Amino acid sequence: KSIVGGIPVDTFHWLLDHSLGFNRFVMHHLNERLAQFISAREIDRLNRPEERVARTLAELPAYVYSTADDEIFVHLFMESVANIQLAGQTVRLSQTTQYPWDGAVQLVVETPGDFTLRVRIPGWCTTGAKIVVNGEELTTALQSGTYATLTRTWSAGDTVLLHFPMPVQQWKS
Repeated sequence: KSIVGGIPVDTFHWLLDHSLGFNRFVMHHLNERLAQFISAREIDRLNRPEERVARTLAELPAYVYSTADDEIFVHLFMESVANIQLAGQTVRLSQTTQYPWDGAVQLVVETPGDFTLRVRIPGWCTTGAKIVVNGEELTTALQSGTYATLTRTWSAGDTVLLHFPMPVQQWKS
């Protein structure tokens, strides 16, 4: 299993001192074995469903919300409370919904500040999507498959209501 283990110590030291080619040979084999070891561990880990589930659950907040500069992106709709680091402050955002069984989603901004909320309009929602901020319906046309942009000075308790009509649809493949 080991080339180095079969070489006498004096010969090994001489080769290390005098053979750049030997050093490359040894390093190549060590790197190859290390890569095989890492690959085997990754494959083993991927074959364990409990670790895949745990890893996915740990990554879930990044699937629901993300940030860029002074913007918070809302990608997914699910019951959640998030503390989001944004431009030197922590913004607390809560989301209440029965989605996907109901197309109503309520976002409550619990931290005041100047920032932009960018809310995903699902690609399947081709007509009838509505956004209401503190009781006032957004008049901008909402396009499916894009993000609606809500830039304002938010106050604690500001509410964003999303409504996505969810008629039964038949899809053929």
